[in-house]
Amino acid sequence: MVFTSYIQLDYISFIVEIFLFILSIVLLMFGVFIVSLRNYKYVTLVRELQYMLILAFGFSLILLYETPLVTQVFFNNLLCIDPLVLTIKFILILTTICCLIISFNYIKNERISLFEYNVLILLAILGLICFISAYDLVSFYLALELQSLSFYILASFKKDSAFSTEAGLKYFILGALSSGFLLFGMALIYGAVGSTNFEVILKSVIMIDSNNIFADAFSGRVIIGSVFILISVLFKLTAAPFHM
Repeated sequence: MVFTSYIQLDYISFIVEIFLFILSIVLLMFGVFIVSLRNYKYVTLVRELQYMLILAFGFSLILLYETPLVTQVFFNNLLCIDPLVLTIKFILILTTICCLIISFNYIKNERISLFEYNVLILLAILGLICFISAYDLVSFYLALELQSLSFYILASFKKDSAFSTEAGLKYFILGALSSGFLLFGMALIYGAVGSTNFEVILKSVIMIDSNNIFADAFSGRVIIGSVFILISVLFKLTAAPFHM
């Protein structure tokens, strides 16, 4: 009974992620089915999917509001949840709703008629939400790559534009480079600590510093690994000066 209750708490605490994942699959299948109808206007489909996304994100805000305010880790210490994580998720989804509303005229003026546009936005937000809850280097990397892959395609979404194609290609190449930095930094930290869990890494750093055992070699690998991870994340976020 206790094990069953823990499983239920896992799924209840991350009901938003599960809901958005199922919704992305449903919207993808729905879009493929509609596109197969030759007499359907694709621009109208994109607009309708945008409305559906806004409603879905609004429902996600309600689910977040109803999520129990507990501070725990779930799914074998891969994801965590606490009031701060829930607050950041709430702000992220609310910002996404505002961006979708603002982009109505942009979609109309640019004549974006591919329904995958909205599905990619949904997958990118799903990756960001999982990224916020990451409690392990593995979940951290997978969530970041899910968000990045969606952004690669969105950057090159306008196939008829040379600027869009160039931007997508450059973003993909730099993203692959930054992923290499990220994995190399994670490997250094894992080699020094022996774990990918954030809590274990933090405790190991505190214990080594307090006991001063192999402090120089250990801290060197951890610092270098952390620098590589920071550079990779800044590349992914296109933060200055890595936006160049």
